Amino acid sequence: VPIVGYINKKYGDWLQHNAKAVQDALADANAISQETLNCVRTVIAFATEEEELKKYEEKIEVHYQLNIRQLYMTGAYYMLVSTFLINTCVQASLLLLGTSLIQKGKLTPEILLAFMLYQGQLQNETLNLFQSYTSLIKSSGAGDKVFALLDRVPPPPATGSIEILATQERDNDDDDNNNNSNVCGEQGGTNDLDETHNNNNNNNDGHLETTAVRQNNINLCSLSFTYPSRPLHRVLDKLDLHISGGSTVALVGPSGCGKSTIIGLLERFYDPDGGAILIDGVDLRTIDIKTHRRSIGIVTQDPILFSGTIRDNIAYGFSSSSSDIRMEDITNAAKLANAHDFISLFPDGYDTEVGERGVQLSGGQKQRVAIARAIIKNPGLLLLDEATSALDPESERVVQEALDHLLSLNTEMTTIIVAHRLGTVRKADCIAVVHGGCIIEKGSHLELMEIDDGFYRNMVERADAKGILPEH
Repeated sequence: VPIVGYINKKYGDWLQHNAKAVQDALADANAISQETLNCVRTVIAFATEEEELKKYEEKIEVHYQLNIRQLYMTGAYYMLVSTFLINTCVQASLLLLGTSLIQKGKLTPEILLAFMLYQGQLQNETLNLFQSYTSLIKSSGAGDKVFALLDRVPPPPATGSIEILATQERDNDDDDNNNNSNVCGEQGGTNDLDETHNNNNNNNDGHLETTAVRQNNINLCSLSFTYPSRPLHRVLDKLDLHISGGSTVALVGPSGCGKSTIIGLLERFYDPDGGAILIDGVDLRTIDIKTHRRSIGIVTQDPILFSGTIRDNIAYGFSSSSSDIRMEDITNAAKLANAHDFISLFPDGYDTEVGERGVQLSGGQKQRVAIARAIIKNPGLLLLDEATSALDPESERVVQEALDHLLSLNTEMTTIIVAHRLGTVRKADCIAVVHGGCIIEKGSHLELMEIDDGFYRNMVERADAKGILPEH
């Protein structure tokens, strides 16, 4: 029994490790196949079918070899434990011991025969137990992934419970004070900000029960950030920026300088490594994450639409259920987004099915539906992350007209734009140039163009005839 137990322990440890490797190899192969099928149009367009097939074959070959090795080891295990130790050694020992006892008159042949028959039945049950043990070990390889997913705490933790109303009620005196004050400086830098955040959590057990009127004055205070997958590359390095409520700010700079990272931090997909984001003087980490995100509208470069009707996709941006939304609200949002005219041309109008990921609509149509989805809830903060860069000139013109019309109507909405189009950038109240993880220049288009040898001025002068700011 000790020998069999020792072998089982060693085999179980190896099998658990190998089963996890088998699951990982299968997951890698499935990831490649799923990605290729999801992007099949791109694969065909670039004629890379053979390359994708080769990558899949390499991954599936690893999975195959791991399974073969597992089969060999399992066969050796059963041969050693079942055939040699149990069948040969145990039965031989029983015969030798039984024969000796019979010769000494302590045992009869009938009892020895009956015992060996019972031993055979016990042996079968023991083998079944070993097989169950093997199956359990194999399952643990997949079970580890499931339990790791169930135990995962999604970052960032939504510890705050400050609920900020989306109502755009403003007090002129307070607004002037907020616009003219440096909130980061009043807080005394990032150390005081962190201390204030900790004190709030200590005094209220991590839950602040204050309800405030949102004015959307945003302060990025000594903001530092590094992506977990690239720990050695600091994307933002003590970045400071003040955005007054109701203003439109454009973020420009070279590709990879951190513009979209700022958008992600404002959405709180991540928390900064250092510094803080203050909204109306309140640390974003203490604000209820769902309340915050409901007050934000976002339009990205490649918007994702869900299977369903145009009506459903526009209503998706509303915090309540679709049944609570008036058709008038959906229509008004579509008109503001320059989408109502093309929607009305469809036979089913707003009940037109868009297909999976919106494949039944053109790029410009999807973008305008996405804008309507973003503005139907009357957001206090609108984030436009390269909203027009992937469109053809005509679609871009229509979408840009919709954005310009929207921004001119809602003067209380704070808007942050990431764009390379000069027509979009030059109309912003303030342009912030991001480079090296910091804000190196800030001002209106005319103010920045007056800076001799300025970074923004050089970018504009290098812009091509289409008015696109260069990436580098």
